[in-house]
Amino acid sequence: MVKNIFEGFYDKKYINLQTFKKNGEIVSTPVWFVLKNNEIFFRSDADSGKVKRIRNNNNIKASICDIRGNIKGQTYTGIANFQDKSRYNEINSLFDKKYSLVSPILKIVYKLRKINLVILSITFNTNMNK
Repeated sequence: MVKNIFEGFYDKKYINLQTFKKNGEIVSTPVWFVLKNNEIFFRSDADSGKVKRIRNNNNIKASICDIRGNIKGQTYTGIANFQDKSRYNEINSLFDKKYSLVSPILKIVYKLRKINLVILSITFNTNMNK
């Protein structure tokens, strides 16, 4: 069952990541992602709102979306986990391969703006309901 879920993500560029504020309000953000071994990985500025919300509550919802965050399929519940820095090169190379035209430019921007990226993984719950 899980394999079928990931098959729908392989050729997509964005997921709508839904994180939760302390008051329970949902905040939706479209993010780039890559897949490896039935896990979805995304990266973000360590000081971003979504990362702060995940530090407080790592329960998330995710669905395929377009660049504007418009959901294009089923929404799945899951957990977001911070990845160890030892995996950064491996995961970043997947981003470079998938987003080959834009990734090098973003690396320069991140460096110039001194953005500290973190990489997080999403593991979907075994109960795949909305």
